[in-house]
Amino acid sequence: MSNDNNQETPQDKPSDPVITFEIFEKFHSSNSDMDNAEYYKAFPSVKEGTIRSWKSKVRSNSSEATPPERSTEKDKVLDLKEQLLDTLMARADVRTKTIIEKLDIDSKIIVLKENETQQKPMPNAPTIPQPIGMPKLGLQKYMKFVPGSEKISWSIPASVLLDPIKNKQLGEYK
Repeated sequence: MSNDNNQETPQDKPSDPVITFEIFEKFHSSNSDMDNAEYYKAFPSVKEGTIRSWKSKVRSNSSEATPPERSTEKDKVLDLKEQLLDTLMARADVRTKTIIEKLDIDSKIIVLKENETQQKPMPNAPTIPQPIGMPKLGLQKYMKFVPGSEKISWSIPASVLLDPIKNKQLGEYK
């Protein structure tokens, strides 16, 4: 005969409340400085992996604060100017950044745009630099870049082309 009158049966136990993400989120908002072990103790019925994923989800939701919507056209233009300024500042060098610190936003944009145009290579400059000490082809001294295009013009005198020795030297490296 079993004597279990004083013991509770599984049917008599009150069931654990179902913990949802919303409940965890509310708890986390007031206890955000807790570490994972403390969360495990606070929610023993929830798996540890679930708590970690919820914690990550709460942090990512709180970090994605949306910027306030600007209603007027001036505010929208100011937003676009700020975005353009951020983009240009990311590409600027330290010296330029220090120069424009005290300027207004329009002046900063003008200076940064001008700085970018000055840093572009000249259209007739070769894009691949010639290493020092590398032999040059004999034709190279008759080659000229056409400004404003990617074409090369040749200006080889007939005396060089028709002379067999000089013509042979055009294809040799010097």
